[in-house]
Amino acid sequence: MKLEGADFAAVLAEAQRLGYAEAEPSLDVDGHDAAHKIGILASLAHGFWVNPKQIYVEGIRHISKLDIRFAGQLGYTIRLLGIVKKGATAGGARAKTNGCAPVQVSVYPTLVPNTHVLASVNDVFNAILVRGDVVGDTLYYGRGAGQDATASAVLSDLADAALDLKCGTRSRIPPFVPHELEGAVLPIDEVVARYYVRLSVIDKPGTLARIAAILGRSKIGISSVIQPEGHEGASVPLILMIHDASNAAITRALAKIGALPVVKAPPVMVRVENFE
Repeated sequence: MKLEGADFAAVLAEAQRLGYAEAEPSLDVDGHDAAHKIGILASLAHGFWVNPKQIYVEGIRHISKLDIRFAGQLGYTIRLLGIVKKGATAGGARAKTNGCAPVQVSVYPTLVPNTHVLASVNDVFNAILVRGDVVGDTLYYGRGAGQDATASAVLSDLADAALDLKCGTRSRIPPFVPHELEGAVLPIDEVVARYYVRLSVIDKPGTLARIAAILGRSKIGISSVIQPEGHEGASVPLILMIHDASNAAITRALAKIGALPVVKAPPVMVRVENFE
């Protein structure tokens, strides 16, 4: 959508024509395929089996070319990310369950700074960014869709299975090591992030004040505002960049904002990833 400047439906249809998306695309565009992968990676990284039902999953159907344009003006690119990290609670402290800090395991579209390496992952390419305590950031990058990439992965699995049969071993891959059996997944309501919010509002005096008042009562701060000029009385986009807040707090506030008579469409919210 960013490269072609087209709407979601048109880009999806082209991806299906080229064989990069399935005829029934829900697994891809609704984030479920990424959730399957991120659940496995989270279990391997943190040493406890992650229940797929505990993974928060949000797809990209609600992202419009308008959001991509405004994100670009703000210095960001929108990417669908699967995220695994020790999460901070709403108070900024790391909560612990049975002595272990809970782990955020989520899939959702995010605003990624244009200066970050993941912002440059385009077309059919996927990337995995891993942050180690000592080694720092490492990146694994390659094709994630298409006939050739899929066939290569399947052939690799078949070759592994054939070698296992030849060698008489169950698996030559090191087994899963459950080193944090009491680990837990951080509920999405407790995840803290910054947010991009797009509202469709009536351009008249007092509109922004009413919206800011709701956010203020929720103890949510606004870091910047974008609103096109010269449309008084008409419905226009209003873009808000929101300071750190819990998912529960921003969800409640947006429900109240969406009920205002000056707001003409459901609010669109996209999280901002800071990679901390």
